[in-house]
Amino acid sequence: DSAFIKTCTGRTVLIDGGGSTNPDIASNVGENTVIPFLLDKGVMRLDAVVASHPHSDHIQGLMAVLGRIKTGMLIIPSMDDESEFNQLLEIASVKKVPVFRCFAGQTIWLDSKTKLEVLNPEAGCSCENGSVNNASLVLRLVFGETEVLFTGDAEKEAEVRMIKELQNLSSDVIKIAHHGSSTSSDEAFIKKVNPKAAVISVGRNNFGHPSAETIALLEDCGIEYFRTDECGGILLKSDGRTIKFRKTIR
Repeated sequence: DSAFIKTCTGRTVLIDGGGSTNPDIASNVGENTVIPFLLDKGVMRLDAVVASHPHSDHIQGLMAVLGRIKTGMLIIPSMDDESEFNQLLEIASVKKVPVFRCFAGQTIWLDSKTKLEVLNPEAGCSCENGSVNNASLVLRLVFGETEVLFTGDAEKEAEVRMIKELQNLSSDVIKIAHHGSSTSSDEAFIKKVNPKAAVISVGRNNFGHPSAETIALLEDCGIEYFRTDECGGILLKSDGRTIKFRKTIR
């Protein structure tokens, strides 16, 4: 699970970096996939790297990125226990990359026309009685009149909180949470976001992702969706008024 943002002024942000679902199995996705992609795009420096939450399938690839690509800052969710981030934080310390801990209500300005609104988690989020997934940074990218919602692996409990506490979730595009798992994408949340299109970041897996329930919901709501296991990487380009999509596999 990984997303790359480049603004019209050249600011660059990487959200997550993929990896193995088993933290005990090393993944080379950073060296083999993420870094070659960045270099192919001419990216020699990242203004920000975002780790949505500390699960290995989201952060393993970021280890290599922080180690090899000059990075302006590392952004992680505000959590009361950061132990699962230790390896990433150690690399950031060695590379002297400042770390920012973000929570709902904050805004990250990428340039004068582009911002990331932080919608989740709450400050000092505790996962003691819940899922680490619900500590995921949920970020709403706003550029002009267009919005894209990045959901990490936030599950239905976090979605319910966002519906109750946030007035504006509306987005043109949503990155479906948790690879399309049935534990996320509550119908009320999807209808509140009211996207025109959805992207499901998913590969070959043993978990049944994306779930038939999630696919049926998107189809029932008339939302066009793109699966990375079928379409490859999905490229979005916006002029601030409309968003165009391009598949890398046709």
